[in-house]
Amino acid sequence: MIALFLTIVIVFSAYGQKAAAATSNTTSSEHISEYVGDGYKVTFQVTSSWSGAYNASITITNTGKTTIEDWCIEFPLQQKIQNIWNAIILKHENNLYTIKNDGNTRDIPVGKSISFGFQCKGEFTTFPDKYTMLGETAIVSTQNYDVSFKVMSDWGTGFIGQITITNKTDKAIEGWTLSFDANYNIDNIWNAYILSHEGTHYVLHNAGYNAIIEPHQSVTIGFQVNRGSSSDQIQNSSLTQIVFDKKDVSITIDNSNFEYSEKNHFYVVSNQLIKISGTLQNADTVDTLEYKITSITGRVISHGQISVAEAWSFAGFNLMYGTNTVTITATDRQGNKTVKSEQLYNTNIKNMGNLIDDTNTTTDLLAQDSDNDNLCDFVEGVIGTDPFKEDSDGNGKNDDVDDADGDGVSNKAEIEYYTNPITKDTDEDGLLDGEELYKYQTDPCKSDTDGDGASDKWEIEHNYDPLVKNNSFSASTSITVNDKIENVSVRIEGSDGSAAESLKISTVNNILFNQSVPGYIGDCTEFYANGTFESATVSYTLDESLFNDSSFVPTLYYFNESTQLLEEVPDQELTGNVVSATLPHFSKYILLNKTEFDNSWNYDLLYDEDGEDNFKGIDVVFAIDSSGSMSYNDSNNVRKTVTKNFFDHFTNDDRAAIVDFDNWAYVVTPFTSDKSTLEKAVDKIDSYGGTNLSSAISAGIDLFTSSSYKNDGHAKYIILLTDGEGDYSNIYTEEAQREGITIFTVGLGDEVSVDLLKDIATGTGGQYYHADEADKLYGIFDTIADKTDLYKDSDNDGLRDYYEKEMNNGNLRLGTGVKLTGLNYLNADSDDDNLLDGEEIQVLKVGERVYVYMKSNPASADTDGDGLLDGSAKIINNKKVAPKDPDPLYPNGPIGIWQAQFEREESGNIPTKYGDYAPIKLDLSIFTTLGARILWFKYDDHKEALHSQVSTWQSIGGYNDFYDRAFQIGTLGDMDKVKFPYTDSASGKQYIIWAWKGNYLNLGSGAEIGLYQKPHKLPIVNIEQWDVSSIRLPMTLNLYNYYGSDDIENIFSWAPEEAQWWITGFNPDYMFPDHRLMVSLGSIDYAGYPDLYNGLKNAVEKDNTIKDYMIFDEDGHTVWFIWWNNYIYNSGYKEHMD
Repeated sequence: MIALFLTIVIVFSAYGQKAAAATSNTTSSEHISEYVGDGYKVTFQVTSSWSGAYNASITITNTGKTTIEDWCIEFPLQQKIQNIWNAIILKHENNLYTIKNDGNTRDIPVGKSISFGFQCKGEFTTFPDKYTMLGETAIVSTQNYDVSFKVMSDWGTGFIGQITITNKTDKAIEGWTLSFDANYNIDNIWNAYILSHEGTHYVLHNAGYNAIIEPHQSVTIGFQVNRGSSSDQIQNSSLTQIVFDKKDVSITIDNSNFEYSEKNHFYVVSNQLIKISGTLQNADTVDTLEYKITSITGRVISHGQISVAEAWSFAGFNLMYGTNTVTITATDRQGNKTVKSEQLYNTNIKNMGNLIDDTNTTTDLLAQDSDNDNLCDFVEGVIGTDPFKEDSDGNGKNDDVDDADGDGVSNKAEIEYYTNPITKDTDEDGLLDGEELYKYQTDPCKSDTDGDGASDKWEIEHNYDPLVKNNSFSASTSITVNDKIENVSVRIEGSDGSAAESLKISTVNNILFNQSVPGYIGDCTEFYANGTFESATVSYTLDESLFNDSSFVPTLYYFNESTQLLEEVPDQELTGNVVSATLPHFSKYILLNKTEFDNSWNYDLLYDEDGEDNFKGIDVVFAIDSSGSMSYNDSNNVRKTVTKNFFDHFTNDDRAAIVDFDNWAYVVTPFTSDKSTLEKAVDKIDSYGGTNLSSAISAGIDLFTSSSYKNDGHAKYIILLTDGEGDYSNIYTEEAQREGITIFTVGLGDEVSVDLLKDIATGTGGQYYHADEADKLYGIFDTIADKTDLYKDSDNDGLRDYYEKEMNNGNLRLGTGVKLTGLNYLNADSDDDNLLDGEEIQVLKVGERVYVYMKSNPASADTDGDGLLDGSAKIINNKKVAPKDPDPLYPNGPIGIWQAQFEREESGNIPTKYGDYAPIKLDLSIFTTLGARILWFKYDDHKEALHSQVSTWQSIGGYNDFYDRAFQIGTLGDMDKVKFPYTDSASGKQYIIWAWKGNYLNLGSGAEIGLYQKPHKLPIVNIEQWDVSSIRLPMTLNLYNYYGSDDIENIFSWAPEEAQWWITGFNPDYMFPDHRLMVSLGSIDYAGYPDLYNGLKNAVEKDNTIKDYMIFDEDGHTVWFIWWNNYIYNSGYKEHMD
């Protein structure tokens, strides 16, 4: 008993000490403690105790204004409850108990109490210092339950209905209430009670015994409507429940990919931000998750819903350049909101998305000037200054008065005048922006301020006022051709501005125009002007010593592109040593010695005006003189031999007849194709009698007009051979002409009537030949045989044998007088270029001139010597490495460059795969607005050069003058750039190809080709932004140093297997290159994108400034890129003209 007493005293003593330390809303005595909460009171009473245990009770009294539903209480307790009555333990963690009703006394009405008891193991030490009533009303997600309505009975004016609530989850729904709209009054209800009813809106409360809807179970509610229609379904139902384990929601935003600014207390976003992500603690309690992004002015620039998940993310948003506040809001099922915000400072314009085109963007951008230097942060990002320093470069000038591009215009003024702050010449007219603004008062954003077609710079240089619109201009230019043509000049009057500025003279040297042109003095000159003019005067100043030759008659000729003939320019004048003329139009012109040029055409050529389509063969009448004089003029019967030899030229369709004539004529044999018969007939010719020419021709004509003659489309000829003079009537010549008979006459010896024989021949379209002695008949008859080949095409190449032979003889020439030889009339493709000779040239007659019109040279597989084949693509190692030559008459690029490429291809070692990352990098950190600070490259698998990858910073950032600005600084401007804008022929979308080559700092010699799309203007600054092309295409790129056709140096070659949008190559072994001597050669395969291909082709072929740099290969829709600088031509490397 003493021991027990002592124990009790100790326990109560300890208890009393702890009670004194209770919170202000707790009162206690030795056996009891009270805690007052918001709307409730808790009484804790120790009812009994003994060694190592005690009993206690807790009473909860509702002191609030509403019923405490489905009560649940949480409190700390040091001892372990080992038994409990009138309640259940819901949870016990870290000495924290959650006690819930056992279902018998769920609710505590206002002013009422409930009690429960428990037994603890261990000595009592202290009362709980806090009690929390749990249980909050939460909306049950519609995904977690179903509500259905059923009519149980209907008597017309009223009905009995049943509502069923089904729990679709694996967790019980406790303390439910159901709200809905109904267009009637409920008069009676069971299994629930009406908590509220306002208008058509009902709130039903569980009946207590059915407060819990177990997993995948249902409860039903019945009700009666005395006056109402059962057809009116309940609507807008909503279910709530009591939750006891409310969890705190917390949000984090992932900033691991951002750079934190300690100074400015925000995160910097320099790369394109595809998504924003983070975590959500207790996501299962969250009903909605939303994001909102606001600019520095507070304007909402992006907002939307986020899928609720522990690891959340969202995309498809925009960021303003500069400061953005990203706010994530989570709303739990009770409507409580949790908010997390982060400041992101965006320096990548790609992240702006369509904000670039938003009219409100300018206001947002101008609102942020972090360093108060009168330049907004966006502009400072563009020009490369520090938006957080007034004087970025420390030169003593604030950034607003500094001049980033060195054009004489301050950075702030560039914004005010809307000039490009990172290029010296905004309108690319050749004048610095500062010169235009402050010296000439011209518009730096318009290359032609006064709109008269001539650029401001050209007008200034040519003493015109760029501020006054001129109705017309005068312009002139000149060049030196060679030591014979000392000067060629042209002057135009009454021209528009475009023609005046584009006026130029160039020389042409190809197969049509070279030193082989008869009367050649110097290169052909081509005059060009892109516009209109009223008159043009050209002058050629010649070396005076040329006039020492009395036959020298300098004459200017115009090259007719449609006929390929040279036409003498009318009304030209020779004054001293100057030839001048007024030209009706511009084209190619050449000055020749007229005497030599005219003499080159002094030969007669046959030409069939009707064409060869109806040609079936030839019929020849041989009228052979058998007079007595032949016994000594042709004692060896050469006339018979050459006639027989003639038969060897015959085809199976050809026929001949033999006429013997002396005092009269008789037919030895009529037309036959039997050579044996013909040879026997020739042997019958004798040498007696006189010479009756009329009889001979008459007999020949009769053979063609007799009823037995098969007039089946054969060409008709009479070959008359005589050694004497005889009677002749011209009526036979006229008759032969009417009958379409061509007569060739041959005079043997000195006793013939030459004039008569010439008249007979020329009167019928034939020709006269003279032989001093019989042996010369061999050559003459061969010549006549050739002329009868006018209708013969032995090799079926579409070109008649006669023409091929005449070309080889140097008689039939090109329209410029150049000889064309090397054809084989027995070989359809003389140069083996897969083109028939007749496909490459055509024989035409204009006026009295018969000549050759050339598409390509049938005697050379590469007409212009540029390396591209006339008739087919170049195939090496089963790979197409060059297209068919699109214009065989004019070189595509410097001579030798394609051959150099072929040699590289033949080596079989052009890299096609990426290798390791290179240790070399290009630092562009001064331009973070580009979207990256460092360019990293990979070697190709041969370690020959460095190359960009498809997934690189620029694929995100796109292209604009930022990029050029960075490289201008990095490369000291030692680069060439060219652009090819075009439009998709179907969609109308805009695209552009940019190319560069030159010096790339520590990367050495390099080149690039990039594909871009969708241009748009940036806000505030006058800069155009292009996105990277959305398509990837097979591309190749090669770079060469060109020192002459026989001195070409390969810098790199690259044919990646992976499709590209931006192909590059850089070789550090070739440092400090001269970009002017570089040639870039590559290809872009548009297979599958015909509309893009056609759009590019249409645009490029209309632009004379760039069309020479691309070849369009219709076979496969490949575009071949060959780009060089005219400096190559102007520095003595003129092999391209050879």
